[in-house]
Amino acid sequence: MWDRVTISAPPADVAVTLAEAKAFCDVTYSDDDDLITSLVAAATKKMDGPRGIGVGCFTQSWQLSLDCFPPWEIALPGWPVKSVTTVGYVDPDGASQTVDGADYLLDIGGDAARLTPAYNKSWPGTRAQNGAVTITYIVGEAQDDIAPELKVAIKMMVAHWYENREATIDRNHMPVPFGAEQIMRDFMRGTIAA
Repeated sequence: MWDRVTISAPPADVAVTLAEAKAFCDVTYSDDDDLITSLVAAATKKMDGPRGIGVGCFTQSWQLSLDCFPPWEIALPGWPVKSVTTVGYVDPDGASQTVDGADYLLDIGGDAARLTPAYNKSWPGTRAQNGAVTITYIVGEAQDDIAPELKVAIKMMVAHWYENREATIDRNHMPVPFGAEQIMRDFMRGTIAA
């Protein structure tokens, strides 16, 4: 299902600021600011979103595309899911429609979010076509609520890449530091696309 998820509105904030990354790397000069900024972006991309570890490090909008409604429950990939913006579909006549918010329920309790029809409701019929159903939903935390472990993992990757700027065959130099990799495993949701 992860291959059917895209980011429809990227986050406005960054999980780790340039100042935080420089402090973690113990860099006090500004000559490498552009480099460190690009390393923060690369490390964040490795962590954040449906092509990262399936976590929204900070608030953003994701979209799930399905060919039809399932019989009942729709699992919404990603964590933490906060709300559903729209449930759109193409009806059997080919017209774009939106399911009324009162006609479905979002369960965000536990580790995985799920969407079901409301009591005494069912999903509408759709046209038989690819991507007939699109669900847009909000994933992630506000800047101040990002899990500190995720921020540490990003800073660990930045520091590691800052110190090791080229590929190596030395077994002591891993592409991702072990500590960051463990944090990524602890937070990973589902099977993440490459």
